[in-house]
This record gives sequence, C-alpha cells and structure tokens, in this order.
Amino acid sequence: MILVVSGDTPSLKNGKEIGWSHKKKRKILKPSERYCRWADVARIELLQFRQRVRATEWIYPITLKFKFYRTTRRAFDYLNVAQGLCDVGIELGMWPDDNMNYVVPDFSEGWEIDKINPRVEVEIINGRS
Repeated sequence: MILVVSGDTPSLKNGKEIGWSHKKKRKILKPSERYCRWADVARIELLQFRQRVRATEWIYPITLKFKFYRTTRRAFDYLNVAQGLCDVGIELGMWPDDNMNYVVPDFSEGWEIDKINPRVEVEIINGRS
C-alpha cells in the first residue's frame, strides 16, 4: 500500500516558532505556519487513504518505507521530516503510536529532486507479511 502526501515535507522539530499562550500567560514554542499548512493537507490526504484501506488489518509493527521528493537539494534530517507524518497518523488513528511496537521507519529509498511535484511516498508494509 502506497500513501502519497503532497508538498515539501517540513521538519516539525526545526520548524518551531515562539508564540504567546494567553491561557498560560507565557511564551511557548509552537509549530511553524509552514508546518501547520502542510499538516492540514496531510490530514486530508491521510483521511482519504484511510477510507481506502482498513488499518485494522495491519499486523504491528508496520514498516513505513519513506521516499522523499524535495524541491531543492537543501540538507534535511530524515527523522525530523518523517516525525510530522507519523504524528498526523497517530492523531487520525491510523496507528496507535509511533514507537518501536507499532512503527519501524525505513529510509532506504532515499530522496530525489522534483521541483514540480514535491511529496513523500510511504509504502506501508505489514508486520509479518
């Protein structure tokens, strides 16, 4: 099963901004506006994918085999850009958690340049398949 999420996947960890919490009355670190826009698109695309595939049939741990298509050659950290997708998947109930019991990330597919259609393709492989 291949999941495709469009856009140049931003880093959740390195894309933080300082904001103000009116509730806590102090400064806080929050995700960047760029990350939030990407996450909104990712939620829609993950929900559409979830409608086509039943997560209940997955045998954990699943392997998420990532292939990134970026707009530039700018260096990035695989773990940081994958974390955003994993977090959105947890938020939508696609997998219970992204710890070792549920998700094994695989970055062996690497990355390529695609200036016209940046995206991440994730092959989801069942645990004991």
